[in-house]
Amino acid sequence: LSIEANKTEGSYSLQIDSANINYLLNNHYPAFYVLYVRNINKFYYEDAISFLKFLSQKDANWKKKGSHVLRFNKELSQEGINR
Repeated sequence: LSIEANKTEGSYSLQIDSANINYLLNNHYPAFYVLYVRNINKFYYEDAISFLKFLSQKDANWKKKGSHVLRFNKELSQEGINR
C-alpha cells in the first residue's frame, strides 16, 4: 500500500482498484473510503459516489483501467460527520 502526500494541497493519494470501486457501488448502500494518517493522527474520507462522478467525468472508460488515484483532502472531524 503506497500513500503519497501532497504538501502544497494538503491531500493524500491512494491507488484504488476498479474492482473495489465497482464492489462498493453495486451494494446499493452509502459507501466511503477512509484513510488514517498515523504520523499526524488524522482521518480523511471521500464518498464513493463522488469519486465515481469524478472518474466518469475524467474518463468514460474508467472501468477498463486496473486502478485509479483517489485524492483524500476532506478531514474526518465532528464537523465533517455532521454534514
